[in-house]
Amino acid sequence: MKTAQDKEDMEHQIKFLQENLPENFFEYLLMDLSHLLTYESTDYFISKMDIDEKLAFAEWFINEKNRPLFVYNFLTEYVFNHKDVNRQQCQQIIRSWRQSENLRLKQKAMNYCVPWDKNMSIDHKDIFLN
Repeated sequence: MKTAQDKEDMEHQIKFLQENLPENFFEYLLMDLSHLLTYESTDYFISKMDIDEKLAFAEWFINEKNRPLFVYNFLTEYVFNHKDVNRQQCQQIIRSWRQSENLRLKQKAMNYCVPWDKNMSIDHKDIFLN
């Protein structure tokens, strides 16, 4: 994964793993690989993205490639915590996870609480998902 030059390279590597591993093991591995996305090497393309690009990167894996487990830890531990993240997009992602048919993802999402500071001013339309 660390040798990937872009999201398509990552997807190709993930697809190879999916084709060659049992489904349950693949899902656990996919969640573990999510931690690699927070790697902050100057050579790693993700570290050069701003927060909006990181959110779009994750949404691509969720919506286009149906790999929410791959970006779950990346989003919950890094992107959702960023002060400039689009909260409405984050809420939409969490809602979709909570409605997922993937029980592993659904369980993780149901137990997740958004770490946003309630004292910060936000758009009145925002709803906290605690």
